[in-house]
Amino acid sequence: RLKDRMLMTVHDPLPHSSEMSRMNSWIRNKAFSSVSRFVILNQAQKAEFIQYYHLQRARIYDSLLSSYTYLRAYVKERNAAARYILLFGQISSHKGADYMLRAMEEIHQGFPDVRLVVAGRWKWNFAELDRYARLDYIDIQNRFIPDDELANLINDSLFVVVPYLDATQSGVVMSAFAFCKPCIATRVGGLPEMVVQGRYGLIVPPRDSHAIAEAAGQLLSSPARLSQMAANIRADYHEGEKSWKHIAAETADIYQSVLQNR
Repeated sequence: RLKDRMLMTVHDPLPHSSEMSRMNSWIRNKAFSSVSRFVILNQAQKAEFIQYYHLQRARIYDSLLSSYTYLRAYVKERNAAARYILLFGQISSHKGADYMLRAMEEIHQGFPDVRLVVAGRWKWNFAELDRYARLDYIDIQNRFIPDDELANLINDSLFVVVPYLDATQSGVVMSAFAFCKPCIATRVGGLPEMVVQGRYGLIVPPRDSHAIAEAAGQLLSSPARLSQMAANIRADYHEGEKSWKHIAAETADIYQSVLQNR
């Protein structure tokens, strides 16, 4: 009886490549078999999620993430003179930070006044990390970043890079969007749905440092384009159909539907 009244919102329909393990697989199978209905936050992985866990399509509901607006409470006055690209979050092997570091060497040739800040604890061994840490235009902050510090790092950045090798949704993108920061993201998982090409940022192939560098060059060369993307994020994620207000109303409708049709 309880199972038929339960609905689970699934942030990661499939585990990240850096989180594959027998224990993880067992826990996910056990949890998903104990619930009858699910809310999925991206369309790209919906079919695979249904097939992999042998679920009924009619019991899967669609929703999405919005910007992590709570972070704005931590912001101090913006440093308009700051000139850096930001990569942040826990740095696991599937995050593609090594491709961004290589891209930054190319970016530096065309934009020597721009730095890269990598903020977050590294959870894997990257052999070249020390070499990049010695470059004066790369600032690697290998530690846990508390929310108050993270909020100001995002707010002062030019834009955010999300060079993932695989993904579902991204709290990093939603944190960036809280401050209307465009993103360069890879074409994996649900990222293209979140960072719509040309509207909220730019989409590049995964594992391609040159493509990241080219996209960064496009944004750095056009402050007007960056401003327009920021305005688009504000209009859609802060005020429009991708805002929490709109998502909350749709979520309430989903729960009401479950209660009526169980």
